[in-house]
Amino acid sequence: MKLFSHNHTMPDAKQDREQRVLVDGGYAPETLVVAAGMPTRVIFHRSDSSPCSEEVVFPAQGVRATLPQDQDVAVDLPASEPGEYEFHCGMGMLHGRLQVRSAAGGNEVEGHAGHSAHGGCGGGHQHHSGSRDDGGHR
Repeated sequence: MKLFSHNHTMPDAKQDREQRVLVDGGYAPETLVVAAGMPTRVIFHRSDSSPCSEEVVFPAQGVRATLPQDQDVAVDLPASEPGEYEFHCGMGMLHGRLQVRSAAGGNEVEGHAGHSAHGGCGGGHQHHSGSRDDGGHR
């Protein structure tokens, strides 16, 4: 039985609406790629027992959720403009990225899947929330 898959290509619009993330000392995958203008559901499964991983926060989307250990938790994200946004644990130590791409294939970023989070509960560096300057994004 395979619970989690690492999607190494740009998902099509249907796949894009629901993604799975394993929380175990970081987020796997660390980067989620979603389509602009469409709501997305992310299913988090936390196997990590660290208090650091008990919550996930998407600051730019105004979304936060508690992640009980060994349970799937659906986190619904609203439609977003193209760009790159951060998500992190409640303590700001575990980090992930939400890449929102336009249907035209803009905002391409290579190497988006299968990476572990930087640092962990004991270290790492903080990325600023919000989007990067892509020219087409305000």
